[in-house]
This record gives sequence, structure tokens and C-alpha cells, in this order.
Amino acid sequence: MLISHSYEDEDFPNFLKELRTGGHLEGAAAGVLAKVIEEGVGRLSEKQLWVFESLVINEFVTEDCVSCSQTIPWCEMYAAYFNGGLCAWCEHKLSNND
Repeated sequence: MLISHSYEDEDFPNFLKELRTGGHLEGAAAGVLAKVIEEGVGRLSEKQLWVFESLVINEFVTEDCVSCSQTIPWCEMYAAYFNGGLCAWCEHKLSNND
């Protein structure tokens, strides 16, 4: 999956740290995640980049809100993975309707 989000965004490292703290990755994916947090995406080998994109980005990134179709920013990405792909605003509206 090719994403439109920038790895240079200031919130991207925080998203990665949330994944690490949450303990959602194991093995090679966890190792590559640690390397990206410490050194950045640009320091990955071709194989490491494949692992990162396949097992981290493709698994945990939700580009657009499933409700309003707005782009989900990195700062909301971790929550979006666990709430069914909703941006913070749509999650808030949904939780207030319950």
C-alpha cells in the first residue's frame, strides 16, 4: 500500500512509539520499528523497508476515516486502528450518540 502520509510529519514518530509501547509487533517488525524510531525510514535497507511497509504501515495505517472520508492524521492513527477506522471527530460523534 502506498500511503499519502509523510514520514517526515512531526507526529509520525509519536505514532511509531505508540505502536512500540502497545507491544503490537514482534520479531523482525519490532526490530525494524525500533530502527525507524531511532534512525528514520531513510536508513532502512530495501528488505527492512519491505518489512516496515508490509508489517507496520499496511497493518496499522488507516489513511481516511471510514465515516467522513477525511484524512486521518498521524496523531489520530493509533486510535483509528482500534476504533474501526474513524477520525477523532467521528469517534467523538459516535460515542456521544450512545
